[in-house]
Amino acid sequence: MTYRPSFFSIILCAFVTLVMPSPGANAQCEADHTIVMADYYFAPAELTILPGETVAFVNVQGTHDVNGINNTLTGEPWNNPVDFYLEQTEGTEEGTCMGVVTFDIPGTYNFDSSIGFQAQLGMVGSITVDAFTILDLLNEMWASSFEDMPDVFESFYAMQYSCPNCLAAMEGIEDYTLFLPDANAIDALQDMMNLGQFDMLNIPDFVDILEYHIIEGTYLAEDLEPGMVLSTLNGENTVVGENANGLTIDGANIIATDFVADNGVFHVINYGMAPSTSPEATVYQIVVDSPNHTLFEQEINANLLNDDLIGQPVINDNEDVPGHFTVFAPTDDAIFAFAEENGFDDVDDLFDSPYWNEILRRHIVEYPLTSDELGNNGLIITYGGDGIFTFVNGDGIFVENAQITVPDLLAYNGVVHVVNEVIDFEFPNPVGTCGTWTLNMNAPGGEGWSGVM
Repeated sequence: MTYRPSFFSIILCAFVTLVMPSPGANAQCEADHTIVMADYYFAPAELTILPGETVAFVNVQGTHDVNGINNTLTGEPWNNPVDFYLEQTEGTEEGTCMGVVTFDIPGTYNFDSSIGFQAQLGMVGSITVDAFTILDLLNEMWASSFEDMPDVFESFYAMQYSCPNCLAAMEGIEDYTLFLPDANAIDALQDMMNLGQFDMLNIPDFVDILEYHIIEGTYLAEDLEPGMVLSTLNGENTVVGENANGLTIDGANIIATDFVADNGVFHVINYGMAPSTSPEATVYQIVVDSPNHTLFEQEINANLLNDDLIGQPVINDNEDVPGHFTVFAPTDDAIFAFAEENGFDDVDDLFDSPYWNEILRRHIVEYPLTSDELGNNGLIITYGGDGIFTFVNGDGIFVENAQITVPDLLAYNGVVHVVNEVIDFEFPNPVGTCGTWTLNMNAPGGEGWSGVM
């Protein structure tokens, strides 16, 4: 279909041509964009520009000002990102340059002419400074599938749809630096948490964790130095470090840098960060991470208890898994001492004992008990069905004979308390008579061996 301009559009084009300033006026008012003023309008009345661009205001007819401070009709402030005002001038046919304004800060700038009743007659306008934000950058990367770009889609998705403050930071006018875990980091985190992709969204402090990945201000790679303390969006600080692979943030390697937008930058990291207030992934992970519990970890695995201790019964309520748990974790030294005190040749001899599985399960309880819930004469039923008692005295908190030396190591599926001894176990008395046995064998009829051959 052939487009035919209407009579009205032809007249309008002719009128705009008549009132456009001459080249001489433009020379006085060099800018990226021009807004023409006449009785009683701004042309264009709406304009979209980029941060840092300039706008010239040229008056070709009448007496006008440019008022970007208060709304003439209401008397209320415009609340522009920055106030601006150009003094009234008399327009000329060749165009009078009223001034050039530079708009650095993204946002919407409203203005009018406050002379007489010009605003009432419709002489109002607006300029939108549309920044290329971090949100725009990530959306463009996602839509375009840029080659050689790190895969941070899952981190981006979570921040956009699960964290209002994160979204505001990505699309706002303030400057921020984001550290986004890549897909491999998210996969590793899901494995450690024993959760699926969408179950991760149900982590109780998930928003705090996401906000911990956002730093106030813009920090390019060249600005980051080991030892720097940076303030995060959730209020905690994190520290820049360094290892053999380069710079780190909160222990995570920074593996790709300087994806820059108008309101900040993002970098890519190989591990998910977490604030100090966040629990550990699982009670099992607490044991795994401890250098003093290698034997306890080994025997949890050998006795097939590890799958139980990584269950997430609350976060992932779609599966029937055991937990929450309280784990009383004896140190390696405690297990060595227990083996020696009970007459075993070594710890391997202890682990081969038919009673070891029961001993191990006495250290696991299938409901969470923090230290303030462990009182005097508290009977606890363990994972093996035994009853154990807790008590408190001037020396601390005890589980039977074992003292809790490090309490309340919290995980999303329970709590771990470090104990300095293996919890007492009463070994059964041996059945039978130890010593030398004599076996007497007699053939029927007294014929010796020949009688039985």
